[in-house]
Amino acid sequence: KHSKMAGIISRAEVAKNNSQQSCYIIIDNVVYDVTKFMHEHPGGSETVFEYAGKDATNAFEDTGHSSDARAMLKDIKIGVLPEEEHTEEAPKAKKAAVPQPIGESSGCPLILKISGYVAVAAIAAYVYLNHVKKH
Repeated sequence: KHSKMAGIISRAEVAKNNSQQSCYIIIDNVVYDVTKFMHEHPGGSETVFEYAGKDATNAFEDTGHSSDARAMLKDIKIGVLPEEEHTEEAPKAKKAAVPQPIGESSGCPLILKISGYVAVAAIAAYVYLNHVKKH
């Protein structure tokens, strides 16, 4: 395992850690070991496990995590991606954490958002492929 000193961890290495026993995710080009944290996640462990071994930047940002949630990340940081594996969108301005009124959720559940994106992508692919066949 990795020492507390954060090191360089490749996407390939992150991808190998995609099990309940060892689960890494990437957020903003930083690698986190979420193995122990998964079961404490307010959205359920399956929400985190869906991104096991993958880049969860967009999902993390789109969900509107609190400043407390962002602060917790530093405790589970184990490294950073090598410079050549950084994604372009990562350095974008962080969304300000929006305090949620008590009793209100942050809107649409993540699985519904993802399903919507998949449906749009499927329709776009269908239209594109049919257009290509005709020409």
